[in-house]
Amino acid sequence: MSEWVSLGRVGVRHEYTNGGDMVELMPLPCTAELMRRRGVLFRKLSHGMWEWLALREGFHGLMDGDELILSMRICRPDFFPYTVCDGYDPRKVYRIDVEGSGELDVMSLLRPIDGEEKRYGNDFCRIVWSPSKQWLEEKMVPPAQDTAGRPGGKGADASRMDRESCDVTLRFRARSYVWEYFFILRHPDDDRGPRLLLEDASQCVSFGTPEAQKDSIFGPNVWRIASLEPVKSFEQDEYHLILSEIIQRVPPRKRIVARFLPSPQAGRYSSGSEGAIRQICYI
Repeated sequence: MSEWVSLGRVGVRHEYTNGGDMVELMPLPCTAELMRRRGVLFRKLSHGMWEWLALREGFHGLMDGDELILSMRICRPDFFPYTVCDGYDPRKVYRIDVEGSGELDVMSLLRPIDGEEKRYGNDFCRIVWSPSKQWLEEKMVPPAQDTAGRPGGKGADASRMDRESCDVTLRFRARSYVWEYFFILRHPDDDRGPRLLLEDASQCVSFGTPEAQKDSIFGPNVWRIASLEPVKSFEQDEYHLILSEIIQRVPPRKRIVARFLPSPQAGRYSSGSEGAIRQICYI
């Protein structure tokens, strides 16, 4: 009975999601035709992991000059706001040449394709893989067997580990933003603004002091509190933000105004600075 063999695996990881669901990988039409002629398949294994396959028996390999080209397509609208992609021009078509194995930073390897090149959907870049003859020969070696001819021995654990790992992992870095909160006091005569204190119980984010916002479109009594440093974005963060009012400074006393404040989300509210994201709260 013929056995399917993994010729290579590629994974995509993004700091923001801690996974690869920001993008999908699909063979270009020309590559799909080449794979059909060569007897190669491409499938998604799991979250953020894909694989090329071929039958061990009857596989004649790829010829010199053959390139397997994948289109990396954006599948979430918040990809660009949460991805470090300085210098990327969406009007151009980019490629990444994958050689060997290991972890690769996507943005450091992108290079534009010269000439007219057709874009496909939300195409971010092309992944070009040209496996060497030696690589393919090593992949086609049958698994180790024990003395009785059954799969096992030293190769068994290695094969199991191979099924859970990637030959190449492409990584995206998440963007960092200054967090700014606009606290809108519902009553114009509410005097708590200067005494507001925003803290992170996990002690990961530090915030500055309140700043009055004069002539704000949100009303006459608006106060801004911003993080002292940019904060790296994560889809599932563990920040625990608490808003308090300082009742007395010495000895310190404070009264909690609100717990579990939401983290700012890119694109939800317009911010006056490109490097900041905003959250609006009514108190």
